[in-house]
Amino acid sequence: TEPYQYLEKWDALRNDITKDLNRIQNGDLNELITIQKNTREWVKEVNKEFEAA
Repeated sequence: TEPYQYLEKWDALRNDITKDLNRIQNGDLNELITIQKNTREWVKEVNKEFEAA
């Protein structure tokens, strides 16, 4: 992986996290619940990939 590709991925992740935090700070409870569910699913998928490796 080229360093610029790595940095682009981190920037995209940081931007996604910032958007999520802004939504949470604006007080949208339904949005927060959705974010939590999506995060749990993401963690489960990552764990499955590590267990399979």
